[in-house]
This record gives sequence, structure tokens and C-alpha cells, in this order.
Amino acid sequence: MEDQSPPTNGTNASPNPVELEDVRSPARLISQFFLFPLLIVVIGIAIFVLFGLIGSENKSAKDYLRELRTTQGMFQGNRRWQAACELSVILAKNQDPRLGPAIAPELIQLFNNSPKDDPRVRRYLVLALGRLGDPSAVPVLVRAIRDEDAETRVYAIYALGELGAQASVPDLIALYNTDDAGLRKIIVYVFGVLQDARALPTLKLALEDRQVDVQWNAALALARLHDASGLPMLRHVLDRQYLNTVKEMRDDQKEEVMVNAIKALSLLRDRASQPLLKTLSGRDPSLKVRDAAFEALRVIS
Repeated sequence: MEDQSPPTNGTNASPNPVELEDVRSPARLISQFFLFPLLIVVIGIAIFVLFGLIGSENKSAKDYLRELRTTQGMFQGNRRWQAACELSVILAKNQDPRLGPAIAPELIQLFNNSPKDDPRVRRYLVLALGRLGDPSAVPVLVRAIRDEDAETRVYAIYALGELGAQASVPDLIALYNTDDAGLRKIIVYVFGVLQDARALPTLKLALEDRQVDVQWNAALALARLHDASGLPMLRHVLDRQYLNTVKEMRDDQKEEVMVNAIKALSLLRDRASQPLLKTLSGRDPSLKVRDAAFEALRVIS
């Protein structure tokens, strides 16, 4: 449920007992069983839309760092934020474990020196920090979750998830009480990625959130933590009549939500949901939903 250009913070509205792989790129996130907050999908699509523009340049991460350093404080139109975006893409695809630690000090310095920069530059620098694979980026990202720019805060929380920064969980718990629904969604999502039991009380609280997709993400994140508190919500999401009451929700989004909920039920090995899954496997109009329900029944059995 997400985006095509740098995301905005006002939101609209992943059978085997899987060991889900760690998150290291938007593509892998999309393949996961978590329900994406709209903002995260926007981030991933934005990067890969731009990828076609950057693939032919064959520049290295250090080339983009040099470009960002030498143009610092100068008006460069779109070029500066595009360089930051391109750097984040390279780091997402990086296979060299030495690269992140090698460039971490300079990248951190660039971000620390960019408070008055184009917000887009800061957002993509935050994404790059999340892809370093270096724990030295964690304190910088924790500070960035309270940045003046709302979207930089979202990117920073997302980046903490990509970095697997469990040390950030107390800070994210403290931030959850925000009035910003977009932040609450991404926080709940990242709790599921980090799989830290300290987030359990906040996730259970989020099951009662006034924003419905915060509730959905909380139920999915709880399942990832092998906590069954979200079972009623997961079953509720499998009711198409209920989903039809959610305004502006497309059929493909309903299908995604249902498949994600089914996978969460299989992760929990919830035998009480077998009758519901049998009905879905035989009668749901979506082939993907039927296949997911059939596989979940196999796993639970």
C-alpha cells in the first residue's frame, strides 16, 4: 500500500512455519509477510523508479560521497538529492561487508552537517545510513527519529529496521505516543522487523489504535513475535465484508491484507482458525488467497 515519489506523511489508506529472512532492501521487505504502511511502499517504489536513471552511471559509493561532499552548501537543483538516493541504492545492493564500515564516518558526518540541506537529501542519507550494516549509525538514526522534517523521521525509523537496531526499541516505544498516525504505523511495522519482546506491551496497545492499519500491522508484528494477542484482528481481516467497509481500499490491497493475515495464522499454528481457512481455500474469489489458505492449512496440520 505505498508510493512513487518521496513519501508524504499524511497516509491514506507477508506457510511453512516460516523463518522470515532479515530485511535489507525494499524488494525483500515487499516479499515479507508484513503489511506495509503506505509510506514504506512509497519509499521502495521511489527508489526503484529512480534506479533506471542511475544504472548507467556506474559510479561507486565513494563517488557519490565525494559528490555530496564537494557540493555541500551549494544549490544543485535535483542533483544533490539524487546523489544521496543513488548512494542508498548502491548500499542496498552492496555485497562487500567492508564497504559500510569504511564509509560510515564520512556518511555520518555528511548527515550531521546537513540540518539546513534539502530535506530530500537528508531523507536519502538516512536510508543510506540504515543500509551501512554498521552499528555506528544507530545513535545518528535515533536522533533523526525526532528530526524537524516529518518524512525524515519516517525514513529514520524505517532505516533502524533495515539496520536491525534493537538498541533503538526503547526510543521507538517512547515515540509511539505521537499523534502522527504515519509514525505509529512505521513504528509498529519496525517492531515486527526487530522482533524484540520489549515492544510487546506497545504492540498490544496498538491493537486498539484509532488507525485501522496500525491495528493490522500490530497483529502481524505480534505474530512475528509468536504472540497470539492479535488473533481476533487477524481473523477479522479475513472477513471480506469487513474489508469492504474500509474506504479507498483497492481489491489488490484487500488481497494482500488477507494473504498476510493467513501467513500470520500459519506462523502461530492456530488450529482454531482451520474452519475459516478451509472456507477461504475453497470459496474465496482470489486465487492467491485460496492458495495461501491451502498452504496455511498444510502447515497447521
